[in-house]
Amino acid sequence: MKQILQHLPHYIKKITKQGFFHILVGNTLVKFISFFSAVLLPRILSKEEFGNLGFVDNIIGYILLFNAIGLANAVLRFCSTTDDTARKAAILRFCLKLGLAVDVVLAALMLPVVMFVPLSNFESARGVLIFSVFIPIASFMFDALTYYLRANYRNKEFSRISVIFTVVSALTQIVLALRLRVFGAFTGRYLGFIAASFLTFLIIKKHLSKTAEGAPLVPVTLKRAEQKSIIIFSLGAMLSSCFSLIMPLNEQFVVNYILREPILTANYKAASLLPQNLQFITMSIVVFIYPYFARNYLDGKWIWKHFKLVTIGLSAGIAMVALVGALLTPFLIHQIYGDKYNDIIGLMRFMWITFGINSALRMPAGNILAAMGEVKFNLIVAIISCAIHFVLDVLFISAMGMHGAAYALTLAYIISAAISVYFLYRRCKRVVAQA
Repeated sequence: MKQILQHLPHYIKKITKQGFFHILVGNTLVKFISFFSAVLLPRILSKEEFGNLGFVDNIIGYILLFNAIGLANAVLRFCSTTDDTARKAAILRFCLKLGLAVDVVLAALMLPVVMFVPLSNFESARGVLIFSVFIPIASFMFDALTYYLRANYRNKEFSRISVIFTVVSALTQIVLALRLRVFGAFTGRYLGFIAASFLTFLIIKKHLSKTAEGAPLVPVTLKRAEQKSIIIFSLGAMLSSCFSLIMPLNEQFVVNYILREPILTANYKAASLLPQNLQFITMSIVVFIYPYFARNYLDGKWIWKHFKLVTIGLSAGIAMVALVGALLTPFLIHQIYGDKYNDIIGLMRFMWITFGINSALRMPAGNILAAMGEVKFNLIVAIISCAIHFVLDVLFISAMGMHGAAYALTLAYIISAAISVYFLYRRCKRVVAQA
């Protein structure tokens, strides 16, 4: 700890030059605007409409788990591990073509399902659900192009595009929701993805056709073995992400179908909305560090040293923010949601703990393991955590209602974080021994 503090000024100076604070400020703006948009929607929409919005978000969230079989993550990792501009361009083109083809097929398969499957008490949300099945296509385009920026350490451009996406999406969601209600909110999301993807393409277009020296780029065709490696990594990353992200989705699903009340769905969504923003602190760090950890994935000593540095600083910052958030919860609910949400004060306070654990330990460890190529391990941990979480969800929600969902999620996060940190330590020691 003393050594870390001694070198802190050096680290701050170094990451400033590398664009970390552009990412942090950009992500802060993004989350502030997103939060402003999200908290306005409960005031614009009725509780039933906001419950329908949460229901559709939940279903689309499941579809997004399989988005382009994880090829956006492959763009980030494989482009981060090479300095060859032509090979980076080839990786991006391959991932875009295959990913878009997969998403078109996925949308075609989902349309008849969402048109005819029974929706219980959420039948009024069917039209919006049908309208939303193409969001994964728009989301993949945005992710793949912006991940390419990250892989090339173009942090300033990445931050600017993220802010543009959020501003367009937030403003159009709010304005259109006033007129078109829930349909307007989802239309705004489409517009945000389209605008940001187009601008990102304009930024990287030159990079895809010319070398850093300005000479014409000689196209490279990926060998079948390389394509196979990309697909295997993508599938592993997708499955790992599925079982990881499915935990809060399962939670919302069980809340929807055990409690069967749109108002309770709205309460749970509102209680988690503020504490979830703790994760943006971690994601700002991950966005910056991922390419560096991917490039040094064979240096176990470097990985473990910098993991400790990241975790200590991150845990301290998140603990302070979570504590302040928990103390200010009644005030925040009154100012943001209004008195009609006073019944979620206790639940929201506990959510600060839940997402604090996830943000400080589970997320950084899992992302660093992914940067090292450990998708198989992440998948195993995610499956185990998901299974434990689902069982706990059903038991706890049946016995304790919405609060049970938060307890189940917290316990699952603790188990997942402990396993991941221990494996990362063992993995780094093994790499050092083999060097």
